[in-house]
Amino acid sequence: MARQNTSNKEEKKETKKLVLIEFVKPHTPYIKGEVAGFNKSLAEKFIKKGFAKEYKKSK
Repeated sequence: MARQNTSNKEEKKETKKLVLIEFVKPHTPYIKGEVAGFNKSLAEKFIKKGFAKEYKKSK
């Protein structure tokens, strides 16, 4: 059985991180104002297409 090297483990950890976005337009099944977490690439697609913006927690 092959052992995983450290960089593969770090890559997997990175892909598990979620980016929080807030929907500014409805996009089924999400509604305007809803906050959801997605992997970085999918979150960027929603933002680029104008459906969402990066969520900033209010203090």
